Amino acid sequence: MASQRKDPWLVAARKGEQVGEVAARTLAARLAMVRCLLMEAAVVDDGGETIHKLRVGVRRCEAAIVAFKTLLPRQERRQLAKRLEAMRRAAGKARDLDVLVARLRAGGHQGGKRSSPAAAKAGKEPTADGGGLARAIDLLLRGRRAARKLIRAEWRESSRKEWRRRSTRLLDGIGGRKARDLFD
Repeated sequence: MASQRKDPWLVAARKGEQVGEVAARTLAARLAMVRCLLMEAAVVDDGGETIHKLRVGVRRCEAAIVAFKTLLPRQERRQLAKRLEAMRRAAGKARDLDVLVARLRAGGHQGGKRSSPAAAKAGKEPTADGGGLARAIDLLLRGRRAARKLIRAEWRESSRKEWRRRSTRLLDGIGGRKARDLFD
């Protein structure tokens, strides 16, 4: 019934199954999902939803690597962890800017409060009538474009062949005495 499961992040472990098998299946699923999300985030600009999914996916993948750390080959684990960290940072920058732009466009909120007309006239806060707020949004949009370039660069850096090679080496390296332990 695994094909009917709606959450692609969940991987079932059966009683009596070896820990190494569960680790391999879990990591394979999460690495594949991160790869798909990275491609989607590099191509689609939907206001930040794919970026958010990518960040969540990378964090979940990193958590699985930490959980199965003792079973994984050290060098491959470290290399993949560096790639995932770079992806997470690029996605984090883009997501932060997406959220900030959305908040500013929603009404010029400052720290949860609306700008007061007196403060706007004094030039202390951006105004909703275009001036400072429009310039601020424009600057943030430029930063957002730059952050999305980082995501596309991560996509190119993690070419399909290279990602598959790294993932395969990591999964093939699962072993040791602990990998043969059984789930009870």
